[in-house]
Amino acid sequence: MRVSVENTGQALAFQVHLKLTNGAGGPEILPVYWEDNYLALFPGEKRELRVAYARGAATNPVVTAEAWNAK
Repeated sequence: MRVSVENTGQALAFQVHLKLTNGAGGPEILPVYWEDNYLALFPGEKRELRVAYARGAATNPVVTAEAWNAK
């Protein structure tokens, strides 16, 4: 699967952590293999990342992102 993440804020998004869950608020899917994680994004920067997980591990995969200095 490919995931796009973008910093729409006015400040650096530091230590952005991506998490894959089964549905919104559902259990985290593990193991998950991210192309990159805990990354930094400048204001307006957008990245596309690959993520791999076991086939059938999620019926409704949802990606959430949290940064050290922002929600």
